[in-house]
Amino acid sequence: MTLVFRWSLVLVLLAAASAFSGCDMAGQVSESMAHAAPIETEIEAAVGVKPHVFGASTGPVFFASVQFSEVPALSVPQLEAISRAAIVREYKKDLTSLTISFVYEKDPFGHDPGGPCRHDRHDQGSTPGIGKVQPNG
Repeated sequence: MTLVFRWSLVLVLLAAASAFSGCDMAGQVSESMAHAAPIETEIEAAVGVKPHVFGASTGPVFFASVQFSEVPALSVPQLEAISRAAIVREYKKDLTSLTISFVYEKDPFGHDPGGPCRHDRHDQGSTPGIGKVQPNG
């Protein structure tokens, strides 16, 4: 998972948290980051895939997001039970809302993991006018 995507997830969840209240957002982010590592480790040990976890509390409302970069071999209800137990154990409070997601990222630069970079394709003459000289006629 790219750093840009992880920060975009944090920003979306922060926007949701700030919509519920005007609480200390910096405190929520630091609290979430402090709790994330042990939760991620516990879920990874049970599931085999390390997720990214974010939790936020706005008064009585406590929500968390568990995001996987690949689909684990377990069913969604099993992932929910494992994730919920790890989050409740770490935060010591019940969840109001739990989001489990699977993210499939496309390279923003269009690179084919098994092929040449996009700029390399120009050198092969795949685009008229760029790379190799096109014959007239």
